[in-house]
Amino acid sequence: MAQSPDEDLEAFLRRQDAGELVTVLLELAEDHEAVHARLARMQLADRADKLAAGFKKTLSGWRRSTRFYGYREAREFSRMLDGWLDQVAHELLPKDPPAALSRFEAFIEADAAWFDRADDSDGVIGDAVRAACLHWLQAAARCKSPPGVWPERLLELYQADQYGEREELLRRTSISGTSMTAWHQAIGSS
Repeated sequence: MAQSPDEDLEAFLRRQDAGELVTVLLELAEDHEAVHARLARMQLADRADKLAAGFKKTLSGWRRSTRFYGYREAREFSRMLDGWLDQVAHELLPKDPPAALSRFEAFIEADAAWFDRADDSDGVIGDAVRAACLHWLQAAARCKSPPGVWPERLLELYQADQYGEREELLRRTSISGTSMTAWHQAIGSS
């Protein structure tokens, strides 16, 4: 099946035989760990608890690691962190918002591990922490906890900021659906 010049990749793939696509995915999974890991997570689509446990295990491994990422490697480390955040947002958040919220919170609380292990001269690690803050707000908005719980949790995360990158929690609070007034009242009362 020849691809027409105007046809995009998605349209092309949708025209392919499912069996051929399975074969290609299996080949890619054999050669590329990221593809294998994604397919393994897809197998857990109906087991949000197992999916959450896998994300927690990855995060714990990174926190224990002692590898330092120099200036040239920091971007790759940041891409790895951003990829994990995006995976949690796309794969876990729709299935189990409280579990996703917990993972994002653990990521934010571990920011010292990210900053201490990388030369962040370009600010890419800070970008990942700010992205985690945004994901946290989005996950909090999808949880069923009473709205009064969020200002206290947000304030605790914000006040523990040692690197000045958690301000995103305050800048973007309106995304969560909670009024800025409620957030600022909670912060002003501390």
